[in-house]
Amino acid sequence: MDARQFLAEFKHIASAPEGVQKIRELVLQFAISGDLTVRVIGDIFASESIAGNKEEQDKLVAPGQIKRQHLLQKMTESDYPWALPDGWLWCRLGEVTNYGYSPRVELGDVDDQTWILELEDIERGTSRLLQKVRVNNRLFKSAKNRFNYGSILYSKLRPCLLYTSPSPRD
Repeated sequence: MDARQFLAEFKHIASAPEGVQKIRELVLQFAISGDLTVRVIGDIFASESIAGNKEEQDKLVAPGQIKRQHLLQKMTESDYPWALPDGWLWCRLGEVTNYGYSPRVELGDVDDQTWILELEDIERGTSRLLQKVRVNNRLFKSAKNRFNYGSILYSKLRPCLLYTSPSPRD
């Protein structure tokens, strides 16, 4: 089935029993096989990107802007769930980001217009921002993590921002 035929049949496929699940599986298969994208002239290989990221991390570690990450266990072929297209590479998250490390700030380090994001400002289940509160409206006592514009945030306290209260018998 080519893309044009797939789109023509999409409504029929989606309406079929288990149709949406099958579409998800198909999209995932296309994604992991590299069939959702085309190689763009000038793109660099994943190994080059990871090496460049390591150089950048080393530059930030030297003056103490970030902490050196723990040595990551190298991936072996037995760790690979499937084969990747040419130019792609299996790696650990810490090889492409300094996950979990961000500068800490105290109240005196920020001005009154700094945005302070708390879990209560994000809607459970949808991750929709409910409010944007500035320091002048929410003074904080403990150190906070500073994030730059464009950072991807992940809650280690409530992954997916779904919090479940314990039942009375727990």
